[in-house]
Amino acid sequence: MSLTKKRIVVKIDQHIHAEWISKLYDDDITQTKFIRALMEAYIKDDPAVRKFVNTYKEKMKIHSKTKRNRINKNIKKARQVNEALNIGEDELDSIFDAIESSHPEL
Repeated sequence: MSLTKKRIVVKIDQHIHAEWISKLYDDDITQTKFIRALMEAYIKDDPAVRKFVNTYKEKMKIHSKTKRNRINKNIKKARQVNEALNIGEDELDSIFDAIESSHPEL
Protein backbone atom coordinates (compact mmCIF):
# COMPACT_ATOMS: atom_id res chain seq x y z
CA MET A 1 0.00 0.00 0.00
CA SER A 2 1.11 3.52 -0.65
CA LEU A 3 2.32 5.51 2.35
CA THR A 4 1.53 8.88 0.78
CA LYS A 5 -0.38 11.05 3.22
CA LYS A 6 -3.29 13.26 2.21
CA ARG A 7 -4.42 16.38 3.99
CA ILE A 8 -8.13 16.96 4.54
CA VAL A 9 -9.43 20.48 5.01
CA VAL A 10 -12.96 21.17 6.21
CA LYS A 11 -14.46 24.60 6.63
CA ILE A 12 -16.82 24.87 9.59
CA ASP A 13 -18.22 27.70 11.67
CA GLN A 14 -15.99 28.89 14.49
CA HIS A 15 -18.70 28.10 17.06
CA ILE A 16 -19.05 24.50 15.83
CA HIS A 17 -15.27 24.10 15.87
CA ALA A 18 -15.06 25.34 19.46
CA GLU A 19 -17.79 22.91 20.57
CA TRP A 20 -16.09 20.05 18.73
CA ILE A 21 -12.69 20.81 20.28
CA SER A 22 -14.31 21.00 23.71
CA LYS A 23 -15.95 17.59 23.26
CA LEU A 24 -12.71 16.08 21.97
CA TYR A 25 -10.87 17.52 24.97
CA ASP A 26 -13.44 15.96 27.33
CA ASP A 27 -12.89 12.59 25.64
CA ASP A 28 -9.11 13.08 25.50
CA ILE A 29 -9.01 12.49 21.73
CA THR A 30 -7.10 14.58 19.20
CA GLN A 31 -8.75 15.85 16.03
CA THR A 32 -6.51 13.61 13.94
CA LYS A 33 -7.20 10.48 15.96
CA PHE A 34 -10.94 11.17 15.87
CA ILE A 35 -11.04 11.67 12.10
CA ARG A 36 -8.84 8.62 11.45
CA ALA A 37 -10.98 6.42 13.71
CA LEU A 38 -14.17 7.65 12.08
CA MET A 39 -12.77 7.09 8.58
CA GLU A 40 -11.64 3.59 9.46
CA ALA A 41 -15.02 2.74 10.97
CA TYR A 42 -16.78 4.11 7.88
CA ILE A 43 -14.53 2.19 5.49
CA LYS A 44 -15.02 -1.05 7.44
CA ASP A 45 -18.80 -0.53 7.55
CA ASP A 46 -18.96 -0.39 11.33
CA PRO A 47 -22.64 -0.99 12.22
CA ALA A 48 -22.88 2.13 14.42
CA VAL A 49 -21.39 4.35 11.72
CA ARG A 50 -23.53 2.69 9.03
CA LYS A 51 -26.64 3.41 11.14
CA PHE A 52 -25.57 7.06 11.52
CA VAL A 53 -24.96 7.40 7.76
CA ASN A 54 -28.33 5.83 6.97
CA THR A 55 -30.11 8.16 9.39
CA TYR A 56 -28.25 11.17 7.97
CA LYS A 57 -29.06 10.18 4.37
CA GLU A 58 -32.72 9.75 5.27
CA LYS A 59 -32.85 13.07 7.13
CA MET A 60 -31.09 14.95 4.31
CA LYS A 61 -33.11 13.11 1.65
CA ILE A 62 -29.99 11.65 0.03
CA HIS A 63 -31.05 8.84 -2.30
CA SER A 64 -34.49 7.35 -2.38
CA LYS A 65 -35.58 4.86 0.25
CA THR A 66 -35.34 2.13 -2.39
CA LYS A 67 -31.76 3.04 -3.25
CA ARG A 68 -30.75 3.23 0.43
CA ASN A 69 -32.24 -0.23 0.98
CA ARG A 70 -30.41 -1.58 -2.07
CA ILE A 71 -27.10 -0.16 -0.80
CA ASN A 72 -27.69 -1.71 2.64
CA LYS A 73 -28.51 -5.10 1.05
CA ASN A 74 -25.29 -4.95 -0.98
CA ILE A 75 -23.26 -4.17 2.15
CA LYS A 76 -24.93 -7.06 3.97
CA LYS A 77 -24.21 -9.43 1.05
CA ALA A 78 -20.57 -8.32 0.98
CA ARG A 79 -20.26 -9.11 4.70
CA GLN A 80 -21.83 -12.53 4.15
CA VAL A 81 -19.43 -13.30 1.28
CA ASN A 82 -16.45 -12.25 3.39
CA GLU A 83 -17.67 -14.47 6.24
CA ALA A 84 -18.38 -17.40 3.90
CA LEU A 85 -14.91 -17.13 2.35
CA ASN A 86 -13.45 -16.58 5.81
CA ILE A 87 -11.21 -13.78 4.55
CA GLY A 88 -9.67 -11.75 7.34
CA GLU A 89 -8.42 -8.17 7.16
CA ASP A 90 -4.78 -9.30 6.88
CA GLU A 91 -5.57 -11.67 4.02
CA LEU A 92 -7.57 -9.00 2.23
CA ASP A 93 -4.70 -6.52 2.63
CA SER A 94 -2.30 -9.14 1.22
CA ILE A 95 -4.55 -9.65 -1.80
CA PHE A 96 -4.68 -5.89 -2.47
CA ASP A 97 -0.91 -5.60 -1.97
CA ALA A 98 -0.34 -8.38 -4.52
CA ILE A 99 -2.65 -6.70 -7.02
CA GLU A 100 -0.96 -3.34 -6.45
CA SER A 101 2.55 -4.77 -6.96
CA SER A 102 1.46 -6.60 -10.12
CA HIS A 103 -0.47 -3.64 -11.52
CA PRO A 104 0.97 -0.36 -10.15
CA GLU A 105 -1.03 1.64 -12.69
CA LEU A 106 -4.23 0.77 -10.83
